[in-house]
Amino acid sequence: MQFILNKIKSLFSYTYRKFFRFLFSLFFLSVTLILLIVSYLTYISQELPSIEALQNYKPVQVAKIISADGKPLKDLYIDQKRDVVEIGKVPKDLRNALVFMEDRKFFEHPGTDIWGLVRAVVVNITGGSTQGASTLTWQLARNMYNDIGFEKTYTRKIKEFITASNIEQTYTKSEIMELYLNSVFFGHRAYGVQEASKYYFNKDVSDLELNESATLVGLLPAPNRYSPKKNINTVIGHSKDFIDKIINQNFSISSSSVFTLTKVDGKLDSEKNISISDILFLNNNYDTIPISYNQLERNSNNIIFHDYQNGKLSINVKSDEKIKYYKFKISGFKNMSPHGIGDGFAEANNFIEINNSSRALSRKNLVLKILEQQNYISKDKRNLHTLLPIMVSNKNKERNNIASYFIEDVKKELLGFRQTISREKIEHLLPYFPNRKNQVQKWIDKNYGMNLNFNGDKFDLYKDGLRVYSSIDTRIQNIVSNIFKNQMKINQINLYNEYKRKPEILDTVIMKSKNRKLKELKRYYSANFSSSIKNNIINQEIDKWKKLGKTDSEIEKLISKGLHKGERFFDNNKNGRWDRAEEFIDAKNGKWDKNEVFKDWGQDQCPDSLENGRGGCLKEKSKQYKKGDDPNLDNYSFSNIYGTENNDKYDIGEKFVDAKNGKWDIGEEFIDINNNNKYDKAERFIDGNKQYNLGERFNDKNGNGKYDSDNNEETWIDIKNGRYDPDGFIVKKISGEINRLALESLDSLDYSSEFIMSILEPNSDNIIPNYLRKEFLIQGAVVVLDVESGNIISMIGGRQEDDYFDFFNRSSQALRQPGSIFKPFVYMGGIKDYDSKHPFTAAYQLSNSSVPIPTENGEYWNPRNFDGKEDGKDMTLREGLTQSTNLIAAGLIAEMDNGPDSVKKIAQNFGISTPIYAGEALSLGATDVIPLEITSAYSAIANNGLLVEPSYINKIENSLGRVLMSNDIEEEFAEKNEGVVYIIRDMMKDVIKEGTGRSLKTKYKFDGNAVAGKTGTTNNFTDAWFIGFTPQLAIGVWVGMDNPAISLGSKVYGSKAALPIFAKSIKKIYDYGKFSLGDDKVRNLDKNLDWYMPDDKIKAINICDKSKLISKKGCYSSSKEFFLKESLPNNECDIPSHRSNYK
Repeated sequence: MQFILNKIKSLFSYTYRKFFRFLFSLFFLSVTLILLIVSYLTYISQELPSIEALQNYKPVQVAKIISADGKPLKDLYIDQKRDVVEIGKVPKDLRNALVFMEDRKFFEHPGTDIWGLVRAVVVNITGGSTQGASTLTWQLARNMYNDIGFEKTYTRKIKEFITASNIEQTYTKSEIMELYLNSVFFGHRAYGVQEASKYYFNKDVSDLELNESATLVGLLPAPNRYSPKKNINTVIGHSKDFIDKIINQNFSISSSSVFTLTKVDGKLDSEKNISISDILFLNNNYDTIPISYNQLERNSNNIIFHDYQNGKLSINVKSDEKIKYYKFKISGFKNMSPHGIGDGFAEANNFIEINNSSRALSRKNLVLKILEQQNYISKDKRNLHTLLPIMVSNKNKERNNIASYFIEDVKKELLGFRQTISREKIEHLLPYFPNRKNQVQKWIDKNYGMNLNFNGDKFDLYKDGLRVYSSIDTRIQNIVSNIFKNQMKINQINLYNEYKRKPEILDTVIMKSKNRKLKELKRYYSANFSSSIKNNIINQEIDKWKKLGKTDSEIEKLISKGLHKGERFFDNNKNGRWDRAEEFIDAKNGKWDKNEVFKDWGQDQCPDSLENGRGGCLKEKSKQYKKGDDPNLDNYSFSNIYGTENNDKYDIGEKFVDAKNGKWDIGEEFIDINNNNKYDKAERFIDGNKQYNLGERFNDKNGNGKYDSDNNEETWIDIKNGRYDPDGFIVKKISGEINRLALESLDSLDYSSEFIMSILEPNSDNIIPNYLRKEFLIQGAVVVLDVESGNIISMIGGRQEDDYFDFFNRSSQALRQPGSIFKPFVYMGGIKDYDSKHPFTAAYQLSNSSVPIPTENGEYWNPRNFDGKEDGKDMTLREGLTQSTNLIAAGLIAEMDNGPDSVKKIAQNFGISTPIYAGEALSLGATDVIPLEITSAYSAIANNGLLVEPSYINKIENSLGRVLMSNDIEEEFAEKNEGVVYIIRDMMKDVIKEGTGRSLKTKYKFDGNAVAGKTGTTNNFTDAWFIGFTPQLAIGVWVGMDNPAISLGSKVYGSKAALPIFAKSIKKIYDYGKFSLGDDKVRNLDKNLDWYMPDDKIKAINICDKSKLISKKGCYSSSKEFFLKESLPNNECDIPSHRSNYK
């Protein structure tokens, strides 16, 4: 017995020990497993957002550019187009549809639906259809943080679980739904329900109806697959009263014979035959009409069939009942668009027609079915909305905004706040790229390139929802844009008529266009293909030389010689090659030639020292001349009584020595090597080609016995041999191949006059091809400025048509010659230059006659009036500016002390930043200006000499409405003497009253009390200008071709091409009566406003219209003239007849 008990005890003890060992092992494994799970969760949690990060989460938002009158102009974004909206603005229909479709226990679970998760796991394990268990919170976690990922793994699910739990601890259910709806992707780069609402329906989310809400919720699982703007294949149409269920015979279709119901745009699918299915027709009682597809028996009743012609599918129907609604699906017909439908009986009877996607319709109807099952909507409501089409917006692509050019400049202004990022600071964040050079920089530009800094506050331009309130007023922009478009059409028609009358002019323009395009093509091929062309040529040459038995050393020398870059030279005669000096015959030819010695006397042989001051010579005292006469050709004038025959220039009549002088002189015979009909000196060249060539000395840093071009430490001595060295034969071959390719491309373009005239023809819908636009598409620019603030109220940077829009803003970027619009600065310089030697006033007179004007280089400039006419009569400065007489402006700048430099300084003071050549021709606008700058300069004249920097942006706010930047008006005096400004401005008012701008009053009937301006036209009519202003507005208009060598047509002056845009614009703007300055500030326009006269600076005096001296009572007529206080006239009218008339 004891033995048995011992055995039992031993067995029990062994079992007990074994059991406890098992328990210990189980405990150890459990702890280890828990530690591993905790470690794993801790590890993956490190990549997940913290609670603090969740609290500070901001969804990516688009930046918005907004007009001064509160209209949205442009959304700025890169990958995600998102507009954040409060949950309260989201319709109840959409919120309930979202919960019922995506997460029915959303308001019950703590972020994770446990039973849903278990059910999904069981179904997936048992081999049922794959199910997900993602709640809205889980989906939000994915949307908020890319680190979670979208791959189908258990790790992702765990990350979602952890993040979702943290989100539930951080936000309320309402906030979670708001975050979800603002972050979820709806397809077509639209993120968030507000952006989706705008994209698909062109509505604010708060205005969505049930049908639209169901559509948006329906596409969430696969936006690209279920998009109502893709995979279009279903046609739907219904009467206007269909929704109201009113039986109205007038709103239905019927016919006793076959009729075309509608026509659908699209293309035939070569792989499928067209068929019509899923046919549903309803009558006035909303009962089904039994219509079937029958392509063969077309005379049967209640049938539908199709015909295809010219890209349209005609849907034909024969029905013995009135049709209230129809719907059918088309197969074998592609490229259908939502709004590519109409032109049939349905449209004639005011049916609502649209093409839909069957996939989108199915998803929408599924949502409606779920809403009915959840007792949210009735069965009748579901059935009705199931029939209704999805009325997507016709906004298929983002068209060019009416302020597109302005918007591009606003973006550039924003870049002025860009924060520079040090590469070293973000080196640890850079991903690995195999080709680091390009990919790294692209990554930096994308992620950090648009970081803006506003006084220490940093924002991403494309992600942080900035609100940029611009200066433009869309109402004024619309006015100016429409006027500009219409006038451009008129200008284009005038150009067509010019070419039609004078085809030889068209031929010249075609030649210039081809030359310009050829140069562009050469540059293109040189930049993109010269390296491959060079390698091919070298390889061919090496193969050839090897066959000829050349050694490697010999081949290297030949290649080096062939790659020799020719020395640069100055191609005086534009023949593309360096020319040696042409031979000439040095002979006595009986006439004065340049460089021959002459006596610098007048034709009457009277030196300056013997001039009597009245046109005569003291050695011939009996010979007297009247004032104004100039018989001895000494350039005598009222302002220069002693003449200028001692002018260091040969004048006709002066004695000269006719001799061989070893130089070619004008008139001597020469051998015209290049047939350019003029003598060419040896063209200068730069000795040395700034390239290492074999044989040149170099410092061999690495001791390899050859020059290494990629070694920055190795330098060479460029051989200069005193003679011109041409290109090597390989360089010539490369150039020849590039020329061949360029010419080949040029030949593929149609430059025939017939083709060009056909696209210019006024009634043609043809678009001018891109390669012809610089010569045949008339361009223009308009700037409207608020005088006081400098706000850009309107800006046109080029043609407004979508087909012609480009990103080159001619208002702010184009460099164009100003012509006569530059003259006010010349006249301002004269009036400022007043002293006893230069008594310049508005009444100062100069002769309207051509006088050679000496220039700095010793040559003479011979200006001409724009019409080539001159009467030799004296004109006042006021008259010269009013009539835009070139000879008066040129004479004035010549008489001023340092005239060109003075005018240059004035222009720079008025904000002209472009380089200005200080020469006498500056008086006629021989420089380049930017339309915005010259308009701003005129605005300063309107603003009493105060220059205000043109402003694009009024203020910038963050997404919460905090002001980050507001516009501080930057102003300074361009001219401190208001008297000078007043006089110039008054002279410019005469341009409108009786000068080159008078059509503003006479033809266009603008009745503003105070308006001033100036026309401008450049040589050969290549630029047409008009800039004008009132006390409140300044408007600048430029018209011309992008190629500045191309004329707008004969006699196309600024008054013809540009002034009409100004006139119609200012008239309509003043008729409208106001414009916005932002922040609810409004500028009310008043036609009766005028400038005040600064009495302390100027004085008004009546002067005789004939003598231009102080008027007396005997003067037949007089006019009021303004004088600076320091330049008041003293002399009274001395015309004898006026004195006797007074007596």
